[in-house]
Amino acid sequence: MAKADAVVTAEDVLAKARELAAYLAQCEEVVRFRQAEERVKQNEKIRRITAEIRRKQKQATAFDHFQKPGLARQVDAEVAALLRQLDEIPLVQEYKALQADLNEVLQLITNVIAQTVSGTLDVKTGAD
Repeated sequence: MAKADAVVTAEDVLAKARELAAYLAQCEEVVRFRQAEERVKQNEKIRRITAEIRRKQKQATAFDHFQKPGLARQVDAEVAALLRQLDEIPLVQEYKALQADLNEVLQLITNVIAQTVSGTLDVKTGAD
């Protein structure tokens, strides 16, 4: 570790950031999230529903473009129903929960970095 009075370059910091990223890739939350992500990608029902959502979203955009608001609202309602259907799938629920866990870990890391840096600089954090 560098001495407190030693100056490091941006390249040094980036190298440490890459080390941290590699270390984080092995973190339990990251591993579990990636496993769930792969299961979601491989799930035929989820793939079918998401493909239908994308198709309907394109339809809604086209209806908006051609000034057919009634049809656009109808398709938007269909998209909302498909999203609810997707959210009812246990694998999707697990994926979203793991995503929230991972986001929390990343936010904690961001806060630690921001608080450490703000001790030496006038840096605004998301908590300000």
